[in-house]
Amino acid sequence: MYKLIFVDLDGTLLRDDKTISQNDIEAIRLARQRGLRVMIATGRPTKGAERYLNAIGYDDGDLLISNNGASILSLPDFEIKDLKPINVGDHRYIDKFLSEQGLEHYSFDTTACLSERLHEFTEWEQQANGIEIKLVDFSKLEENRQLLKIMAFGQPQEIEAAMQAVPKRISQNYAVVRSADILLEFLHPLATKGNAVKTVAGWLGVKREDVICIGDSGNDLDMIEYAGLGIAMGNAKPEILAAAEKITDSNEESGIAAAINKYVLTRADELQV
Repeated sequence: MYKLIFVDLDGTLLRDDKTISQNDIEAIRLARQRGLRVMIATGRPTKGAERYLNAIGYDDGDLLISNNGASILSLPDFEIKDLKPINVGDHRYIDKFLSEQGLEHYSFDTTACLSERLHEFTEWEQQANGIEIKLVDFSKLEENRQLLKIMAFGQPQEIEAAMQAVPKRISQNYAVVRSADILLEFLHPLATKGNAVKTVAGWLGVKREDVICIGDSGNDLDMIEYAGLGIAMGNAKPEILAAAEKITDSNEESGIAAAINKYVLTRADELQV
């Protein structure tokens, strides 16, 4: 019987206007009432997930997977339980590569967004996630700085070209994830949602077959493949639709509620008959 559900935020739990439907909130409440634990696994920084945690609620002892799996935090205190940072020397190398590709980019540590200059994307980051923007010189970052990910922005064709040009020093040692058509992220090789989900399930003593993961984009792929039941949103990318065992409604149609109602609540009712 399913015990643990992980949901992505953007394109999954969140509608296009970045709100959560009341149907989704109610379905999550009912799942918890049945004894399941429902947690968020997001590419957003921790700060960017807080408002949505408050919207759907959480139980003491729940965990948050943020930064695409580079950080796992306990709730309600947001204590860091696991970090997978990027080596500062490699960060400089990735920074140089992205600059040569002409892509705007910035990084995240445990508390802030780090950038060498302010631009439209840092403004978006501040508005979307409510995170502090710190101006830094990437060439002078202290060696013990805990850097969780580098995010690059560009037109879809620019991102595709950059992906094809990633040097082996990067591709063989780091996770390179296209989390959206215009986004390319660089993380510790073990900093993926799938690895983080596996870690949390292990901590909680939950078997793989008892885990449900729901998502829509490339950074959700390995958690959907890991899950006992991997569910793609109706609006998911083709590779997610292909990998998922089941497909639910879109994020605009309360797809989370539809999935929980069909695969958790209805199934529980059938088992009680």
